[in-house]
Amino acid sequence: MSPTLFASGFATVDVVLGDPLAVTAGGTAVNVTLAMESLGWSTGFAGTIGDDPAGDYLHDYLADRGVYVDHLTRHPAWTTPVVVQKRVRGDHEWRFSCPVCGARFAKHRPGPAAIAESIALAIPAPDVYFFDRATLFGIRLAEIWGAQGTTVVFEPAGLGRPFLFRRAAEAASLIKYSEERGPAFASQLNDVDAVLVETLGSAGARYRLSDASTFSDVLPAFAVDQMVDSAGAGDWTTAGLLQRLGRNGDIADALERPTTIRDAVQSGQRFGADACSWQGVRPESMTELPACDIEAFVCPRVIREGQLLTV
Repeated sequence: MSPTLFASGFATVDVVLGDPLAVTAGGTAVNVTLAMESLGWSTGFAGTIGDDPAGDYLHDYLADRGVYVDHLTRHPAWTTPVVVQKRVRGDHEWRFSCPVCGARFAKHRPGPAAIAESIALAIPAPDVYFFDRATLFGIRLAEIWGAQGTTVVFEPAGLGRPFLFRRAAEAASLIKYSEERGPAFASQLNDVDAVLVETLGSAGARYRLSDASTFSDVLPAFAVDQMVDSAGAGDWTTAGLLQRLGRNGDIADALERPTTIRDAVQSGQRFGADACSWQGVRPESMTELPACDIEAFVCPRVIREGQLLTV
């Protein structure tokens, strides 16, 4: 029987500027879900996106790849978050507004906590629950499923509201974050009862056991034979970490074993290095988008105007 992972959090459509324009599903929570699905896990995703062209694309992209999306709601009053990527001097530049008119894209907007509670009652507790935003929606799923034995993985992007961050951290079994983002919230993690994994970019990674007060030595990163794109390295590091922890079926037990945690961190590093050898987050071609369609596809101003015309 395949291990199960359910996720919520940042879900976007990524638009890559170029000739041609290209689009794909994005956001940390979505990328980790798709990576685990490709590794043979049974996955699901919950949240709320817009009932708009980008939302339809994101919903269908996940469903077509086997992700359970019955609880990914498309709300008629919302617009789907979009991130525009532009290659600049061999790296990525991220933009959060329409490249044509400058209208700001929607930010992540969580559903109500009551909806999360109904989802937790409707779905059997998964082996792993992954979330990357400290919202009441994500926290309630973590708390309810965590109490039923689910391994809760929290990958914060920032501090946000400190009291919600603290609650999310206390619900987690494993917290992974990058050295770049860590200074915003590291002090909140000093006394949490969770395994911590901190990635250090090209320097490697280190970890802290749940009952320890100090981090391990740094585990060196794996060499990248041919650097193409590092956009998916962090998400695939998470996937490799979870894949190793779930190898023997009991992830909670694996998190109690220092040698297994060390192996898992190294596995994550290997996956992250491999992910640098292809363009984009996943080793597949993105969907081409005609330049004339970009406003109708992602621009919140154009989408709202279209919604008003249909009322």
